[in-house]
Amino acid sequence: MELVGGLRNEDGTADEAGTTIWECADQDECVGVCRELLSTGIRYHVDEITLGPAVNLQAIRHYRILISSDDLDRAKKRLGIDEPQNTIPSPDAQDDEVVDPAMELPDAGLPLNIAWERRRRYLDAWYPEDATVEVWSQDGEDLSSGIALALDANYIRSRCDSEVADGKKILRTTSR
Repeated sequence: MELVGGLRNEDGTADEAGTTIWECADQDECVGVCRELLSTGIRYHVDEITLGPAVNLQAIRHYRILISSDDLDRAKKRLGIDEPQNTIPSPDAQDDEVVDPAMELPDAGLPLNIAWERRRRYLDAWYPEDATVEVWSQDGEDLSSGIALALDANYIRSRCDSEVADGKKILRTTSR
């Protein structure tokens, strides 16, 4: 993505603020708009605004594309718009999806006494060679460490067998 230090008007004067032509929350969308502007020879500047971490700990970013006010009409024509665009979803937007309670998954959580017993047994002596029940296998991208961590977080002892010919396998003991 080409970033321009400062936008200049046709008369050579600096356009410090610039004119917003597009705002979005998607980096690919921003790159696509910038490519369109670049193909027409319209100089632009992108402000990347970091709003904070999301649920998955990736930063929430918004992108604002600024152009010279002299290029506004050409940019609108090239992008096929009548006015500057803002495709950032409103935080107040209601989710229109209607949830059918019959389609909800039942609670699969363990009763407290079973969960407590599993945690207590997790601290007991454990021998990896006793893990003989295959609970997961793969032959593509290596995801075994994530699977092992998920099992470990639920107090399920497991081992990864990477010596098999058809990929990796995660094994656990037969006792729960």
